[in-house]
Amino acid sequence: LPARKQAPHNAVIVLGIVTIIVAFVARRARGRLRILGAVDSDIPNALPDLTGSLYLVILVLAGAPAAIIFAIATPFIARAPEFLRGRQVILTALRQSMTSSVTLLVAGFAYASISAVIPHVPTALRAHVLAAFAASAVFLVGVTVARLLLLPLTRPEDFKRAALAYLTGPALLFQILLLSCVPLLPLTESLQPVEIEFAWILLLTPMGA
Repeated sequence: LPARKQAPHNAVIVLGIVTIIVAFVARRARGRLRILGAVDSDIPNALPDLTGSLYLVILVLAGAPAAIIFAIATPFIARAPEFLRGRQVILTALRQSMTSSVTLLVAGFAYASISAVIPHVPTALRAHVLAAFAASAVFLVGVTVARLLLLPLTRPEDFKRAALAYLTGPALLFQILLLSCVPLLPLTESLQPVEIEFAWILLLTPMGA
């Protein structure tokens, strides 16, 4: 999936900074939940993947290469203050980096494949909107599978319990709500360059809220 030509000046840098800030906020939220007595294995059922949603935004608006680079680097940047605590923190960052980048790679492949199949007549807008919808669906499935597979399960019935808790919990609905903005992002391609910054703000504000 090639990089987008029509984007605001320094758009990738701005989106990357926002993604890193959100990663620190998510890490802080997990820390607060632990202070309140939450168990690590239960936290994924309470929080959506905030940074993952922004990786997908970067993929649609700026291209897959930039999105995958941030997916690889952001977990290490967000957890850098904790690296002195031991090897386990580094392994956790590596695991997050690996799962996010692979999931994003598959989502990018889905985006490029769907976009190539649908005719770009009279414009590519319809193809890119449907491709963004497919990428969001693939990403949602990937995030769900990754969370369930990485849970520390000691018995076979624990997987069923964890899957049911996540699939019926608020985190999945929140994740769907975040990703619902992504299929609208290709609409910026149909606007004049002078309006691109304003369109980006309008489309990303619901996700920020």
